[in-house]
Amino acid sequence: MDIKPLVKKYLKLKNNVNIFMKKYELLLTLPGTLDDNEVKQEIETVLGVVKEYSEGEVEKKSLGKVRLAYSVKQIRYGYYYTVVFEAEPGKIPELNQKLRLNKGLLRAIINIYNPAAKDITPIFSSTPVKTPRRGDLKEKVTLEEVLSEKSEEKKADKKIEEKVVKKVDSSTKKSTESSLDLNDIDKKLNNILEGNDVI
Repeated sequence: MDIKPLVKKYLKLKNNVNIFMKKYELLLTLPGTLDDNEVKQEIETVLGVVKEYSEGEVEKKSLGKVRLAYSVKQIRYGYYYTVVFEAEPGKIPELNQKLRLNKGLLRAIINIYNPAAKDITPIFSSTPVKTPRRGDLKEKVTLEEVLSEKSEEKKADKKIEEKVVKKVDSSTKKSTESSLDLNDIDKKLNNILEGNDVI
């Protein structure tokens, strides 16, 4: 005798709620070219499709209009929404297929809902963060190499500073020597003009 059908019947609770149901989260991206009324209509159609496949309450949350990381269908901005719902795991592929057929959506991703991440809101930065790519890092650099390069730079800076100080010192000495020579020349000129000293 096969026990599986009996077990499935037994697993249904008194309220006709299937315990095999899971909570899912749908992340939607709508084109940023839509105005507010069109966005509301599109969200209502998506919620209608989700309600066909879900059993229970459907919660939606707007995450706002954000610049996309890359253009999708030549669109740079998108409206992000999350929809949390309960459904049987067998119905999710059908729901995913129906959402793909909707031309008004840029992206639709369904994941199992994580209640621990419920209060986490995505952080969208207005300034992009530069991340290194494969070609940027050609060699691995160790900490010792970086520190030795820094110490070599400091030594080079000190040598340049010493050379500059020497040049400044030598130029001031020359200027004082030349000023003494000028004083001697002035004295000799005065003597010559007074007629005391003849060459």
